[in-house]
Amino acid sequence: MKKVEVIRFEPKSIFKVIMYMMILPTVILLTIGLIILFLGLFTANTELLIVGAMMIIGYPLVLLIFQGLIGMLAAFIYNKFAERFGGLELQLNENTESES
Repeated sequence: MKKVEVIRFEPKSIFKVIMYMMILPTVILLTIGLIILFLGLFTANTELLIVGAMMIIGYPLVLLIFQGLIGMLAAFIYNKFAERFGGLELQLNENTESES
């Protein structure tokens, strides 16, 4: 077993990973927003139109931006504490078998 210490996370890479992880919730919000928007169109209900438009445009953007910024802030805070107190310690098992 090999011990490794993670002392730094790159905030840009954390932001990118969060964007990947938010794809499914964003697609779900877009789908629900489209359903509500079409219901508002078919029933001529302006409240449903507004909510549907917000779920299509507003909520996914807010979700992606805020989650990404929170992740970057968490990486920044982790990096500062890891410099001072040490980072995460991982134990890695080296696989010496060849994959043939």
